[in-house]
Amino acid sequence: MRRSREWIATSSLLLAGCAGDQGPSPGLVTERDSAGIRIVENAIDTAALREGWTMSVAPVVEIGGIEADESQQLYRVSGGVRLDDGRIVIASRGSSDIRVFGPDGSLARVHGREGDGPGEYRMPALAGRGLGDSLIVYDASLRRITVLTPDGGAIRSVELGTEGGGFPLALGTFGAGQLAMGGGMAFTSEEGLPSGFVRPTSRHVIVSSDGSVAADFGDIPAVEMWAEMQGSSFRARPIAFGKFTVAEPVADRLWIGTGERWEVRAYRLDRSLERIVRFDRELALVTRTLTDAWIEEELEDIEDLNETRDERARLAALPVPDVIAPYRVFLADRLENLWMGETMLPGEESRTWTIIDPEGKAVGRLTMPARTSPLDIGTDYVLAVTTDALDVESLTVWRLYRPAH
Repeated sequence: MRRSREWIATSSLLLAGCAGDQGPSPGLVTERDSAGIRIVENAIDTAALREGWTMSVAPVVEIGGIEADESQQLYRVSGGVRLDDGRIVIASRGSSDIRVFGPDGSLARVHGREGDGPGEYRMPALAGRGLGDSLIVYDASLRRITVLTPDGGAIRSVELGTEGGGFPLALGTFGAGQLAMGGGMAFTSEEGLPSGFVRPTSRHVIVSSDGSVAADFGDIPAVEMWAEMQGSSFRARPIAFGKFTVAEPVADRLWIGTGERWEVRAYRLDRSLERIVRFDRELALVTRTLTDAWIEEELEDIEDLNETRDERARLAALPVPDVIAPYRVFLADRLENLWMGETMLPGEESRTWTIIDPEGKAVGRLTMPARTSPLDIGTDYVLAVTTDALDVESLTVWRLYRPAH
């Protein structure tokens, strides 16, 4: 089965030293100040960055899978966190509810059901932690934020306004109960449907728990796409290996990478640029072999021979970039490090992550187990969704080992 795809002065030269709990940072790090903006240049040794970063051979907790009973079956998990007491809370778009599992993986509680009323959901996504023991769920279909607790369920809900371009998606939460949103796109005939190459913008905002906009970062270029009419239908699809903007809230800043180069930027909540982090890595070239492999992967689920032939011709006619975008997804861990998930190539089932500390220094590099997509990374664990060859989902907890001090 085809795997799913994800749709941001004075100079001083420093030898990388100890970086929090993750040990020394391999390579040379240059830092300088430019008009109040911190510039961090990482001359990294990608092999050395792997030293000390490993995961357990097998998950220590596994929920779901093809042989699971009904209470353990999972479908379209859309966010999850592991609580300090070992319980696991997830959102499920497949069942339109929020599920709480005990530390041993047993189902403890189910909150909500499909619907539009209070405590009900259509497209729930567990965005992350709020204040105290609260969690924040965003429903993209209802454009509604719900604050809940693992034991008591929904506390309150608030609907968001519809202003701004694009189709807002939840990116993550800040400690003050705020929600970062952006990255989604929408095309309407009223605005005029685009044709050909397009990189639409998506509005990125910080929303308070009462639904008000606390910070507006404006419209940011999203994903490179090819748009066209096919008969009476409009279709816009991401370009293979194209640029892809990702963003992730970490502590009191919003990290944004626009995929132009090996670079990410950290913005304060007042929208001012706080630092720019760069890596001395060249973007890999797109080859004919890679493009052909991508086409064949896109065709795997099509059974009709005529449809396969026509779709192959359409895909072969699409433009491709000269280079591969560097990253595809960001995730913050509990130590306020930013994990940058690199672009996966055709045939790859394991994503490699580059880890940078809060100051922007590269401190690690780790390849996750095959078909494993992390939801929550703690000091010594990774909570993830793992799929089998039939795309059946399991919720897994892996032991994470970081470098010694």
